[in-house]
Amino acid sequence: NMAFITYTDDDSPAEYTINNFFNDEDVNKWIYIIQTYDGDKIYVYKNGILKGTSGPGITLTTNTSTLYIGSNGGSSYYVDGRMDGVKIFPYALTIGEIKQEYVQSKGQFGQTNAVGEKTTPGASCMDILKRRSS
Repeated sequence: NMAFITYTDDDSPAEYTINNFFNDEDVNKWIYIIQTYDGDKIYVYKNGILKGTSGPGITLTTNTSTLYIGSNGGSSYYVDGRMDGVKIFPYALTIGEIKQEYVQSKGQFGQTNAVGEKTTPGASCMDILKRRSS
C-alpha cells in the first residue's frame, strides 16, 4: 500500500497525507488523480471520487524549488508505474469538471467501462490543480 503525500516546499513537512491511497486492487489499472487547493484546504480525488480533504490552514508557497511528481522530493522513493499526463491549472475545477476530465481521459487510455474492467496496464494520470485566486 502506498500513500499520497503533498508538500508545499522542500523544507516543510508534508502538508497532507492519505495513507493507503493506492492498494493491491490498483495494480495494473489506470488511475486518475486530481488534487485541488481552495486557498485553505487540499482536496484529493481518485477516479473522480473525493478520497480526502486536508485540515484548514494550508498555505502554498511560491518558490524556485523543483516540482517532483511521483517521487519523494527527488529521493530514491519513486512511484512504480507510469504517468500518461500531468496538467497544472491556474484554478480549481468544479466537481462536474473533474468528473468530465476523468471520463474524457479514461476513454483516451483504453478504459471505456467501469474502473478496472478495461484498462491500459501500468498507466496512471495525475492532474494537479490550484484554485483560482479571488
